[in-house]
Amino acid sequence: MNGNVFWYVPIVDEEAESNAQDVTVKLPNDTKTTITKITHSVNKELFLVRSIVVKNHVAKDLGLYAEAEGHEKEMEKCQIIIDRYYQDPEAEQQDQALEDYTKLEKLRDEVVKKMLDTFRHFIHEDVRHIFDDVLSSKLNVTPWVNLYGVEETEEELGFTLWAFDVVWMFWMRSVFQVDAADNTLEYLLYIIKKPRFVAPRIFVRRVKQLSSYITYLPGAYYSSQATSQTTGTEKLTDLQVAQLALRLCPPAWKTAWKMLMTGMPQDLEEIIQFMALQEFFRRLISTVISVTSTVALQTPITPMIAASTRRTVVRRGSLVERRSRTIASCSSRRSLRKPRRS
Repeated sequence: MNGNVFWYVPIVDEEAESNAQDVTVKLPNDTKTTITKITHSVNKELFLVRSIVVKNHVAKDLGLYAEAEGHEKEMEKCQIIIDRYYQDPEAEQQDQALEDYTKLEKLRDEVVKKMLDTFRHFIHEDVRHIFDDVLSSKLNVTPWVNLYGVEETEEELGFTLWAFDVVWMFWMRSVFQVDAADNTLEYLLYIIKKPRFVAPRIFVRRVKQLSSYITYLPGAYYSSQATSQTTGTEKLTDLQVAQLALRLCPPAWKTAWKMLMTGMPQDLEEIIQFMALQEFFRRLISTVISVTSTVALQTPITPMIAASTRRTVVRRGSLVERRSRTIASCSSRRSLRKPRRS
């Protein structure tokens, strides 16, 4: 795939689809939803999409991420008080802050553990051992190897939100290469082409979808490939997608944009409607040419039609010849005309 993470059109893994396991869950607002268990397959996108669905369910639907984040923010406030009264160990404020910090840390750890356990529940039994290996080799153990490939021997990775993100990235690396996010962005910016018979709206929607994956994929910024010049990879904004869509248009469409519009597109819907209009005219012209050619081929050429065609060609030829002579004559007169006196 030349480094590309996904095909333009997602392939279907029939075996993975036939073995899919759906789990019905109840959300906090008493509504029910169905989530398909995560499994490895030849379709990498299928693995990614199912993992994203589960992650969003754990973090957003169940509200666990916000709960853990709230505990960590309160812990930061306690840490500020602890640092302020560090020189006065007998201060009551420090004792209270230490006590609160310990309670909040315990609550946060419980929430993160629940996040990991819930995520693990939605992994198919055939590949669950991979996730278990990540948990056992990264959390609360020393030494452990971090995302940059460096062995940590002093500090353990506790049950923090950062630990959840680290586990997620190692889980993604079980399928994707370490710079998958960078490759996806490069594919969108420099390689992807609009298939001729794909509707503009569908094409732009697909570009946005591929761009949204960048946030979840492992990138070179968090890997052993990172240098001091490496930056994090971000997904494209709607404005960037709109301008990219114009850049991927055929040359004739770009010319039409320059003639009809001003500057670069500033709105996604604007460029979609423009592309759809150009696509409509292209198909219309193609249909007219096709119908005209068919009628011409099906019409018998009689002697009368042939003679009429010859007369038309002769008349047009004479007209072109007369026009050419007139233009040449005018040019000769202008060249012989005396220059005006200043």
